[in-house]
Amino acid sequence: MLLSSTFRLARHLHWCLLLLCAALQATPARAQNVPVKQWDVTLGGTGDDHLFILRPTPDGGYIMGGITTSGLSGDKTEPSRGLRDYWVVKIDAQGTKQWDKTFGGSSYDELYDIVPTRDGGYLLGGSSSSGISGDKSEPSKGYDDYWVIKIDALGTKQWDRTIGGVTTDYLYNVLQTADGGYLLGGNSYSGVGADKTGPSRGGGDFWVVKLNAQGQKVWDKTYGGSGSDYNGFKNMSLTQDGGFLIGGFSDSGVSGEKTQPCWGGSDGDYWVLKLDSLGTQQWDRTVGGTLSERLATVSQTADGGYLLAGSSASGISGNKTEPNRGPLNPTGYTGFDYWVVKLDAAGVQQWDRTFGTSSGEYLADAKQTIDGGYILAGGAISGTGGDKTAPGHGLEDGWLYPTLLFLVIDF
Repeated sequence: MLLSSTFRLARHLHWCLLLLCAALQATPARAQNVPVKQWDVTLGGTGDDHLFILRPTPDGGYIMGGITTSGLSGDKTEPSRGLRDYWVVKIDAQGTKQWDKTFGGSSYDELYDIVPTRDGGYLLGGSSSSGISGDKSEPSKGYDDYWVIKIDALGTKQWDRTIGGVTTDYLYNVLQTADGGYLLGGNSYSGVGADKTGPSRGGGDFWVVKLNAQGQKVWDKTYGGSGSDYNGFKNMSLTQDGGFLIGGFSDSGVSGEKTQPCWGGSDGDYWVLKLDSLGTQQWDRTVGGTLSERLATVSQTADGGYLLAGSSASGISGNKTEPNRGPLNPTGYTGFDYWVVKLDAAGVQQWDRTFGTSSGEYLADAKQTIDGGYILAGGAISGTGGDKTAPGHGLEDGWLYPTLLFLVIDF
C-alpha cells in the first residue's frame, strides 16, 4: 500500500512542480496574488512517459526526468533500451527543448531524482533491475538496486554506478555534498550483503549511501524500526551544519533508530532523522495524529529549523492541533488534507497548520518564499470550499496554495 500511494502522488508531480516553479519565479507569494501562466509544454513519445522530477538549471532553463517506455518517436530522439528507461529532457527558459537522453538496461530502470553538479553536469538517481546491458556497466546486486548516472552539461554519460543489497532497494533522492561527493537516500528491504553493511530493521528501512566525487561508495547507513519505514521523493535535504535531514512515513513503534512511538494509522506518521556529515543519527522525531500521515517533502528553513509538508487524514490528536477539513477516510485520498509542520533547529515542533476542503487533497511539494512564508502545491478533488477559493475544473485538479503561514524570519 505504501508504494502504490506514493506512486500515485508521483504521477501528478509533473504539473505540481511546473506550477510551483512558475510561482516561485514570480513576485513573493501572498494570498491575494494569483500566479499567471507564462507557458506550458508537452513532451513525449508514443509509449508511456511519466515525469517525476524537474529542476531549474544555472542558465535559467530546466532539466526534467522520469521514466519512459517509448522508442524513438515524438520528442524522443533515442531508442528504448529495455522494458523501461530513464528519460532526461533539457529545456530553455521559454520551454523549448534543447536535448533529450535515454538511459537504461535490458529490464526496468526508473529515474526519480536529478541534482545539478558543480561542474555543470548532473547526477541522475533511480532504481534498476537490469544487469550489464545498454548503458548499465555493472551487474545487478539484487532484485532492484540504486542506479546513479553522472552526465555532463549536454547529457553525455561520464560514469554509472550500481549499488544495492541482495534483495530490493529503491533510490528516490540524490544530493551533492560539500566535499563534491554525493548522498543517496531511499528504501531498502535488504539485509547485510553486497553493498549493504547494516541488517534490516523491519518491513522496510531508510538506506543512505555516501559516494565520493568519482562515484565510489564511502559509507552506508540503515535507519528503521520494527515496522515499515518509507523514505519517498523529496524526503532528504542538506543542512546548514554540513549534515542531512532525511524523512518519510513510518508505522514503527519505539525500536531500532526510532525513539518515539507511532500515533496510529495505516501509513503511520511523519518520521524524520537529523544526521551529521558521517550519517550518525543526532535526533529523530515522529509527528502525526491517530490516523494516517504521508510526508511529501522536507527542507531546512532560513532560521535553521525544518519544514515538514505532506498530507494527513487525522483530526486533532497526537501532534496535530487543527481538525481535519473533510470526511475521515484513512484508506484513500478523500479525507486527506495538506498538513505542514515547522520544527526548530533541535527538532522541537513550533507550529502546524492544516489546509483542506470537504473532499480530499494531497500535497506534493512545498518551498519557503523570499518573504519568509511558504508556498504549497498539490492536488484537490473538490471545488470551492474550506480553504479552497477557486472552483474545480475536473475530477482532480492541481491546487496551488500560496500563503503566509507565519513570518518566521525578521527582516
